[in-house]
Amino acid sequence: MTGQWLVRYCLERIGGEEGLKRLKSLYESGMPIKDLMREFNLSSPQCIYVLIKERRRRYKGKGKITPEIVEKIMELRRAGYSIPAIAGELGISIGSVHRVLKMRSEEGSA
Repeated sequence: MTGQWLVRYCLERIGGEEGLKRLKSLYESGMPIKDLMREFNLSSPQCIYVLIKERRRRYKGKGKITPEIVEKIMELRRAGYSIPAIAGELGISIGSVHRVLKMRSEEGSA
């Protein structure tokens, strides 16, 4: 029951279904959580985490990032995917995507 109450409360805080559509769109475009909090006048990220199920997925630690995954990350990034969208698509953590992109950008500048 507590979970359902929290979802209803958070929906009300962000402006209902229209607010949810806007929140998901901004999140998928790569807007940082801190900026989303400011945009929706939230003092805690809890509502954002509750309403965006992709963010709540936990990384299972299935192993190292393979060269195939690195190439898929780069392909999705070139196609315009945001970092959270890439992580969700591949089932890896956002931090892993950041590390791969950082590593690749450093290799390119060397």
